[in-house]
Amino acid sequence: MMFAAVLLTAALAGGQPDRDGMRPVKTAEANRTMQMFADCVVARSSDRAKVDTLLRQPSDGPGLNAAGMALVRGECMPRALAKTEMRMPPTLMRAALFDARYRREFGKRSVDLGNVAPLVVASEFDGAPSPVDTYSRRLGDCVARREPAGARAFILSRANSDAENAAVNTLRPALAECVSKDNTLRLSRPMVRGIVGEALYKLSLAASANAGGNAGTKN
Repeated sequence: MMFAAVLLTAALAGGQPDRDGMRPVKTAEANRTMQMFADCVVARSSDRAKVDTLLRQPSDGPGLNAAGMALVRGECMPRALAKTEMRMPPTLMRAALFDARYRREFGKRSVDLGNVAPLVVASEFDGAPSPVDTYSRRLGDCVARREPAGARAFILSRANSDAENAAVNTLRPALAECVSKDNTLRLSRPMVRGIVGEALYKLSLAASANAGGNAGTKN
């Protein structure tokens, strides 16, 4: 199973332009920019319903592209670039938004995930989840339950930082244990963040509701 990584292109000096006249930005910078973009979108209260719509779309659903396009925000793009174009699959945008939701709503406190009911994937989507959705949710749920502290450190870390690298190393045993024995996965780091972030966010919401508390403390 292979997930596409994000490509962020910009009009920068140096390098060879692609056929659209755009020059590619390095992967690390692209990942950090995607993270900042998602944080910006999630911070906009006017976009809350649109974010909710995207997050409930199956990865093969007919409404996924439209839901992603509805969240394109020029004001959330980096100001330092003269002209920037983000070429982001909507599945990757969805992944980044789950991470951003967790950082915003649970960044200042964690919740105990020990008493959350078992996963029910079908209830989380507007439509039938695809096999990829189902597998990813089960994988993320397994990892977040096995290693909640490591999962939290991973999602709270800055993309392509030393802290992220350390968190990934902490999560490796849980990832290895949770991957089905008959599957070999090749996942980009943004997609791993999305898989773990979605699970951690949903588990934290459920745990907070069970405890009768607030969904989290906003930054």
